[in-house]
Amino acid sequence: MTVKKKLIVSNILMIVIPVLLALLFVIVSFKTVGNRYWESMEEMYDDKSGIYSAQSILFAYKNEIRDRSDLEYQKSEDGRTKVSLEKTNVMVSLEQELQDLGYHFRIRLDEETLWSTITHEDEERMEEYFEEDYDNLGLLTLSEKDLSIVKNTFEHDGKIFELAAVHTQSEDQPASSESYFRKYIMTFILFFALFIAMAVMLVNASLSGWIVRSIMRPLNILKDGTRRIADGDLEWELDYHNKDEFGEVCGEFDRMRGHLKESVETRIQYEQYRRELIAGISHDLRTPLTSIKGYTEGLQDGIADTPEKQKRYYEAIHVRAMDMEALVDSLSVFSRLENRHHRYQLELVDMKEYLEQLLEEYKEEAEQKKITLLMEWTARNTQVKLDLQEMHRVFINLFENSVKYRTKERSVIKLILDERGTDLEIRVADDGPGVPEADLEHIFNSFYRGDASRTKPGSGSGLGLAIVKQIVEGHGGKICAYNDHGLVIVITLPLVRERLGGSRENGKGETGENEENTGG
Repeated sequence: MTVKKKLIVSNILMIVIPVLLALLFVIVSFKTVGNRYWESMEEMYDDKSGIYSAQSILFAYKNEIRDRSDLEYQKSEDGRTKVSLEKTNVMVSLEQELQDLGYHFRIRLDEETLWSTITHEDEERMEEYFEEDYDNLGLLTLSEKDLSIVKNTFEHDGKIFELAAVHTQSEDQPASSESYFRKYIMTFILFFALFIAMAVMLVNASLSGWIVRSIMRPLNILKDGTRRIADGDLEWELDYHNKDEFGEVCGEFDRMRGHLKESVETRIQYEQYRRELIAGISHDLRTPLTSIKGYTEGLQDGIADTPEKQKRYYEAIHVRAMDMEALVDSLSVFSRLENRHHRYQLELVDMKEYLEQLLEEYKEEAEQKKITLLMEWTARNTQVKLDLQEMHRVFINLFENSVKYRTKERSVIKLILDERGTDLEIRVADDGPGVPEADLEHIFNSFYRGDASRTKPGSGSGLGLAIVKQIVEGHGGKICAYNDHGLVIVITLPLVRERLGGSRENGKGETGENEENTGG
């Protein structure tokens, strides 16, 4: 659940839960308290004279007397029964309630009045209304315009008690029955409001705590993550996977940590690579420099004491200087290509036609080096985007690499073009000794020259195939190598589906194969 949804839900629950609890409280209150006060609430609401309220009070008063076990009965001199009736707090409270309603109250035992607030006017009005029938009525509830009477007669310890409440009024002086209703309703409302307030506070506190915890947990996780990163610890993962806004933030934070880890690892690898590169450069420069130093000292010390010997020394110094120049040139090219900001000048080229022209240009040099160059193609589409200058360097480096490590006096280099789906595959195969399988994956590394069987003194900088790889990948291609009666270099370049004017769709002749021999 998102934080936004949590806030919306929590606000809704802050209202709904207290309301539901309040309703539950009302229901329970009516169920539990209704025996005494709420059974006739609807009737009481329309009770102008308070008759039902008075009836309820008299009923409660009767229960108070019937529950008494301390009543003492005595016979008076005239034969009447007397009782010592000490009022309890409840009885006093009930009498006060009757008084608040405007009722006068009387208690009688065997027709003898024990206590009464009924006035002479009340007696006259009762006699006028009932005449002689009043004493014969055991239970009575009467409400007229100007007269309200409640009478309850009951037996206790064999004695007859009579409770009576009388209210007389004129039409312009309504009964104050409203006070009883208001008293209990207002009390109920007070407790109800207090309950609502407490419920709201408890619910708000609980929901606020829930929201705070849901926010603070991911924040604490992020805080711990930043501390770890600051300490250089990147070997961990954020433990928060909730599908909310914080989950997205934590996910992005963890991805950032992963990128930082990769960046650090790349930097470490680059530093290692840089150290190896410097070591390789130092080694490759030291070898010709040592040779030049040796020949120079030989000339200075007079070891080369004949013109012929001096000539050989000068020629050796020149060769070593040329090796150093070639190494510096290769380093310059490699450094330029390794730069991520290097831009290739790409143009649409027919690879078959480009290679035919390249072989024609290299024909005389190939003959001098005793190289036979052949080309075959089966691809119908050989259109690619090339940087002509850089791609020229690729094939010249591949030719030179095959010549360096050949074991025959005369060697053959074959170029094969095949269409592989959306790519053009170019295989450059020689008839040399190949490369040990363990070394195949390393031949495109800088300063790699293979094992002793393919390594010769002055055999180059070890950057030729590394430069080839840089250029091919810069064209969006791939390069790999394998052995097949010699070393086979496989270059894969993405094809372009545009059509060049005048280009041939199929390089096959009648025999299905085209070979061009530019040497030997």
